[in-house]
Amino acid sequence: MAHRESRDEWNAGKVARAVFWEAVQHPTTLYPAAVSVLCGVYMSAFGVSAGPIKGALAGAFASLGSWVFHYFVRGEKLAARMVQKQLAAREDRATKDFEAELARFASIGFAEGRQALLELREAFEKLDGYLRRQGANRDHGTIVRFQMLAADCYREGQVLLRQARDIQTALVHVDAAKLVGEITSWERQLQRRTADDAAAGALRTRIESHRRRLEQVRQRQGAVAELLAEVEILEAALETAYLEVVDLVGGKFTPVRTGEHTAASLENAVSAARRVEDRLRGLERGPDEAADEAYLAAGKHQSPRDG
Repeated sequence: MAHRESRDEWNAGKVARAVFWEAVQHPTTLYPAAVSVLCGVYMSAFGVSAGPIKGALAGAFASLGSWVFHYFVRGEKLAARMVQKQLAAREDRATKDFEAELARFASIGFAEGRQALLELREAFEKLDGYLRRQGANRDHGTIVRFQMLAADCYREGQVLLRQARDIQTALVHVDAAKLVGEITSWERQLQRRTADDAAAGALRTRIESHRRRLEQVRQRQGAVAELLAEVEILEAALETAYLEVVDLVGGKFTPVRTGEHTAASLENAVSAARRVEDRLRGLERGPDEAADEAYLAAGKHQSPRDG
């Protein structure tokens, strides 16, 4: 399972604490502190004298000065470096998770899902990359809002594609053509038997069981198609948002009106996708083979053979 970070993993408080301990553990802080401690130990063992006192004070002041310098003077640079390191690690994990997800689609021959994921990521990265580049010289609050909406849109698309992949995985193990062929064969056998023939009941049970399974397969195939369609809508929303944001930054539209319209479009696309996700949740369990119990029970009594 991919590592999931809590939202506040790298908030301001945690960054400040990390910088604090970085300043404490810096060699220019630790070594003078160690000298001061050793001077104190020496005086406790051999008595107080001017040399050790000066050494202890010098070490203490040097250690404190180093901590002040690294925490207050270099603190901002240290914090930025830590955050960048964390972001790089996060992006590396995201890349690995993305590649693993592509491999899962390929492993079940789900080319449509794999392509949908590639296109969704491309649309997201295009919009997010542009927003990142504009963040340095534009209204930061507006940029961050669009980034959050774009990320929500991308995440929801990933959820839908995982749901479609789970359903498709179940469908891979069902041979619909074989079910249709067996139904056709059993229907021919049923035509050659009388209504009160004991084997006729078993045939009808088998036929009905297969028909239920075929209906479940059709339902799940429809669900996969619907999920892929919703992902395409999310992708289109990201593409449209990118074009509108580019025009917005270029000054071609009224910022407030266009910005609100673009944000609302992304929000509506995500909300609609979540409704589809909730409605189709559970179908990934695959065709219910419990319906075959009656078929198996009937088969124990008599196995019909071609006349």
